[in-house]
Amino acid sequence: MITINNKILIFLLLLFPVSSSSQAAEKVLCFGDSITEGTYIDGKWDRGNSWVNRFSEISGGRIEAINAGLSGRKTSHMVGLSQAIDQHTEVDHVILFLGVNDLRVPTQEVLDACLTNTGALVKRIREAYPDVKITILSSPGLDVPNVTERFRTKGYDAKEHAMLAKLRGLYHTFAQQNDCHFIDLWGVVSSDNFSDGLHPGTAGQIQIAERIWRDWARPRLATTSPVTQNRDKRIYDWMTRHQTVLDRNKIVKPDIITIGDSITHYWAGEPKAPLAWGTDAWQTLYEGFTVSNMGCGWDRTENVIWRLQNGELENIRPKVAVILIGTNNLPVKNTAEEIYWGIKTVIDEVHRKSPKTQVLLLGLLPRKNQFDTSPNQVNELLSSLDQQSNITFQNVNTKLLNQQGQPLPELYKDGVHVNAAGYAVIAKELRPIIVKLMANGVKE
Repeated sequence: MITINNKILIFLLLLFPVSSSSQAAEKVLCFGDSITEGTYIDGKWDRGNSWVNRFSEISGGRIEAINAGLSGRKTSHMVGLSQAIDQHTEVDHVILFLGVNDLRVPTQEVLDACLTNTGALVKRIREAYPDVKITILSSPGLDVPNVTERFRTKGYDAKEHAMLAKLRGLYHTFAQQNDCHFIDLWGVVSSDNFSDGLHPGTAGQIQIAERIWRDWARPRLATTSPVTQNRDKRIYDWMTRHQTVLDRNKIVKPDIITIGDSITHYWAGEPKAPLAWGTDAWQTLYEGFTVSNMGCGWDRTENVIWRLQNGELENIRPKVAVILIGTNNLPVKNTAEEIYWGIKTVIDEVHRKSPKTQVLLLGLLPRKNQFDTSPNQVNELLSSLDQQSNITFQNVNTKLLNQQGQPLPELYKDGVHVNAAGYAVIAKELRPIIVKLMANGVKE
């Protein structure tokens, strides 16, 4: 018999269905030393500043990071790992972040022991969690000139720094040979973000967390798997367009690049496209700046990833990258979560090649035809990226919709692509942001 409370619950579920893009957080056990345990500031440990906390935050709910760090831990601390396993019986992923305490004695024998011990740790982890994923982190290194006397006398010095550099390479090879993921943190913490030359301060911990999230193992999805396409061959040849961008990069060093599909490709700008639907708005938006249009009609996230991995970021270091991609993933029934990962991978590819480039990420535009996944669902996930390192998220959709939430006909060509008036609306919204990002950006 259904009670009144159950009836209310059923009604609410029908009225507000659970998003199809929601999923359980990935439980990640972070096994490390004091850098994992927390930040060392003025002789005090502060776990609230650990990279582990920030890692959970910036994942947008995708990661539940568990802090299993302990000051002074070495790679040989099997007892500590067993205790962590006993305490956390179900995890999806384990991070190993060790080595700095071993190499205070900077000998080849100790270096070899680090690798042997890591192998033992990995074996124990897989015995406890048969389906677990394992990520190995390199050390960020030491800020050698500024290591305090207290820690230098304990062996945290230039000799150890050199050995940590060797361990970095060994960890990378070990990960490849043992089906582990490797994330390189070497040099990620800037010198002014160490508290004492050994421990990253709060800002340094944030730098670590953001690099881990940037290089986190991607789900194996169609949206993140680079592939070519030529779906718009009636209008242009995709590979020829790609080559044209490569050729332009050799001679033009743009302040701004625009990355996307036909909404970007056929807006205006150089390299020229067969169509130009919003020339005046383009000139308004980018007046005073050198811009390269790297849009390709009918691109999905996976096609952009291919282009970026195959040279379209070579020879250039733009101050700003404007990214609008993902709408063509909707008709092929990619979920909001899958599209999110595709777009995040696009951003990460930009930052791998040009870490200081400011990314202006645009939300998917409204469209007349509807699919299982809506632009709003994707944009809700993308909003979690706003204000992460060198990322600004901007959703202009309210300016393109009527009171019923439908695309304004006077701003659209066909229910998917905006017309000249639509581009003008977008340009008006984005111009102040572009000017601000250009003022803050650093062109290398």
